[in-house]
Amino acid sequence: MVDIAGPRISTVENGRRFGLVGAERLLFTLLSALAVAAFILPVALERVVVWRDFLPGVFLCLALMGVGLYARYRIGALRLSVAAVGVGLFMGFSTLLTVLIFALFPLHNPVIDPWLIAADAVFGFHWATFVIALAEYPALMRALAVLYNAAVPLLLAIVVLLGALGRIEALHRMLMVGLVTLIVTVAIWWCFPSIGPSAYQTVPQEIAVSINLVFAADAGALLRQLVEDGPEVISKDVVVGVVAFPSYHTVMACMVVWYTRRTFTFPLGLALGVAMVPAILSHGGHNMTDVLGGLALFMLTAFGAARLLPDPAR
Repeated sequence: MVDIAGPRISTVENGRRFGLVGAERLLFTLLSALAVAAFILPVALERVVVWRDFLPGVFLCLALMGVGLYARYRIGALRLSVAAVGVGLFMGFSTLLTVLIFALFPLHNPVIDPWLIAADAVFGFHWATFVIALAEYPALMRALAVLYNAAVPLLLAIVVLLGALGRIEALHRMLMVGLVTLIVTVAIWWCFPSIGPSAYQTVPQEIAVSINLVFAADAGALLRQLVEDGPEVISKDVVVGVVAFPSYHTVMACMVVWYTRRTFTFPLGLALGVAMVPAILSHGGHNMTDVLGGLALFMLTAFGAARLLPDPAR
């Protein structure tokens, strides 16, 4: 049975053994900078934000971090502490970055989707054709839709798992990779925007319904409208995945596989990570180049995180 609370060690010893303070300070600094940008940018760009849709996520982030700090400094529950703080950090980043992304609409740079689609054609990949082919197995496609939509909860479950197992260095590296890749992904998308092939290629409606296609024709139309006009107001009703290249779902799939290694859940993590690839390509409305871009981004960032947050035992 896993001891979620973990050993009761003094906070000074915790900091020395695990380097928690330095790692968490760096992560919290990134979150704070994002919070400032998320609140200032919409005002500067005269965007209307329905904050009641997003503030609960911010408050939940702060509450989880508060629980984590209480568990650390009052009851010495190190493992519970790092898990709670980690989940809070990731949820805060996701919420604030959503506001920031939609504040950037409408896009001023031309989309690069025609070039990405042409690059995929060289390898013989065509999104609509791929989806229609997989639709021959509707039960499989519906399962892939569930997996695609469960990417974020799955990632949060890995955060809790690493905390419960005391894999604190791995947890902090994972959070660093997740938060930095979120920022880099949005930066690339802002400079070279792409919304994916689902905005330009059509899957017949009856097929889309039968497989619960996430990015069906209506989602593609919404993406085109956002690029051209932007949302009238930024609310939860208009929130949809808009960043195609590089694929952040691919980054999340890589994190699940890479950071569950050396744990008893690695076989399951590997299976889910591999299954996520066809889910991303089909339900995510992605080009193959999007997936390759996400893989490259993960590899570079994971290498940097391992150097920035080395294992004290080594």
